[in-house]
Amino acid sequence: MTTTEHGATIGLDTAAELAAQLRVDSVRSATAAGSGHPTSSMSAADLLAVLVTRHLRYDWDQPRLPVNDHLIFSKGHASPLLYSVFKAVGVVSEDELLNGYRRFGQRLEGHPTPILPWVDVATGSLGQGLPDGVGVGLAGKYLDRLPYRVWVLTGDSELAEGSIWEAFDKASYYRLSNLIVMADINRLGQRGQTDVGWNLAEYARRMEAFGARVLTVDGHDLTAIDEAMSAAADTSGGQPTVILAKTIKGKGFSEVENKDGWHGKPFPPDMAERAIAELGGVRELVVRGPRPEPAQPGPVPDKPTTAPPPPATAATPSATSPRYEVGAKVATRKAYGDALVALGARDDRVVVLDGEVSNSTFADEFTWAYPDRYFEMFIAEQQLLAAASGLAARGYSAFASTFAAFFTRAYDFIRMGAISGLDLRLCGSHAGVEIGADGPSQMALEDLAMMRAVHGSTVLYPSDGSDGRHAWHQLPAHHARRLPGPVSRRGDVPGRRVQAGPLGCGRPGHAGRRRGDAARGPAGRRHPARRGHRRAGHRLLFGQAGGRGDAGRGRRGDRRADRGRRRPPPRRRPRLGRRGRAAGRGPAEPASHPPRGERDAGFRHRRGTARLGGNRRRPHR
Repeated sequence: MTTTEHGATIGLDTAAELAAQLRVDSVRSATAAGSGHPTSSMSAADLLAVLVTRHLRYDWDQPRLPVNDHLIFSKGHASPLLYSVFKAVGVVSEDELLNGYRRFGQRLEGHPTPILPWVDVATGSLGQGLPDGVGVGLAGKYLDRLPYRVWVLTGDSELAEGSIWEAFDKASYYRLSNLIVMADINRLGQRGQTDVGWNLAEYARRMEAFGARVLTVDGHDLTAIDEAMSAAADTSGGQPTVILAKTIKGKGFSEVENKDGWHGKPFPPDMAERAIAELGGVRELVVRGPRPEPAQPGPVPDKPTTAPPPPATAATPSATSPRYEVGAKVATRKAYGDALVALGARDDRVVVLDGEVSNSTFADEFTWAYPDRYFEMFIAEQQLLAAASGLAARGYSAFASTFAAFFTRAYDFIRMGAISGLDLRLCGSHAGVEIGADGPSQMALEDLAMMRAVHGSTVLYPSDGSDGRHAWHQLPAHHARRLPGPVSRRGDVPGRRVQAGPLGCGRPGHAGRRRGDAARGPAGRRHPARRGHRRAGHRLLFGQAGGRGDAGRGRRGDRRADRGRRRPPPRRRPRLGRRGRAAGRGPAEPASHPPRGERDAGFRHRRGTARLGGNRRRPHR
């Protein structure tokens, strides 16, 4: 075993040996698991070998060190390469690599997730790692103000994703010179050649059009790679840098080099043996590149903005929670803006992003109060969610807002944020059918179901301004109780009269409307919120807003709201005798159950009782 400690200068000859080891270990791990992407890993091995040995400033024993560089595999299916890097730096054992990769219950999953402390965000849904990296870069330049770089490995297939170009656009707009993209252009995708193939000039033209600095290299020439990475360290130009590398899929094993049909396929054992032999055999290098130097936050840089100046009537920021008079008409989105200002005064890690509708979502109130902590993402909802994810990965409390209907466009980013275990706070305004004049394209009708399907999510639907105020002030407590996952809050357009009550309409521990499923968590399980308290690991869901402003009052509030409205009694299922015969029937009666329609009606009624917290057992179908 050869070990190179931090601080020693590692030559390119050692980097070449490491590149061969990364290819060998990628082949071994995929073959041992019976699945994986060895050829996609082999094409980028030279890029990672030079990066890890000579340019990535990282203390592998302290992955949470604030000054560490960040490495994001947007090309998440190349996880054999990433895990082979972790083995090469000594944080993952050979046994775990060969016997834990892609195994149930193990942390070396098929695509990387932050269950590993050296991984910032979950990737594997192509087109997301680079947008997430923009969020990490925003944190580094404007909030942490530390000299770390964000290195992102992308594949060429994902360069067809629109989210990639949203990321380039916003990285250029915010002058993220700390963002370095390594584009692995190996020509072959899953089913054949990509749309651009090896036309690197076309890729460069597109990237430069979006404001990036492009350095084109042979992706297997270690000297050229090293020079490009050294040039990328020059941040004076204020541009993101792309190292555009022409590579060969399956590099190092002649039987699969540049050949279609090997994407996502491990080599059979005999074939793996031939590949390892051709690559020079198994190696046991342990190498670590440079450590980051200690650093203090630098000066606050100028941040580009197109926001109008604050009005003369803008209130002075205060940590005091806004309060509204009983009977006042206050839109829930107005309460969102007011609450953001109060939360921002209490916690300097609260950051806000918006999709160019801040004058409708009232996020502009935060913009006027704390312009250094506001990031405009314009009409780019995927980048809006990705930037929020990157900021959350750096420990910031990210609030993102747009019209609720438009979160559907970024749903995959919400889903992947939940897989990453990130705390995201999303506000969707203009919900439901009440904006009918705008037409169905603007109506958020699917968002409740969409958000409820996300693992670990919390959905709040306040009914008036006071309810909205309390809903948003629950979120810091939500974070403190370590209940990770996206939080979605719906806002309505019209102002609704504030209802009387000690805590507004939506009180912790009280669920929503009678006919909704608001008190149920994932898979329809009842929450202890029905019993007036919360337990660790459960999420409180506020009820849907009704026109009467009674959402969130639970069973008692429903009875008050429904007073004076008589409803027909439900059709109850007949009580059965001890031997299964319906009560009142003689022993000769063969039927032991009521007719189907009556039986179903009884089932529906008892389901409703269970939702309201009744203790009766549900009858079997």
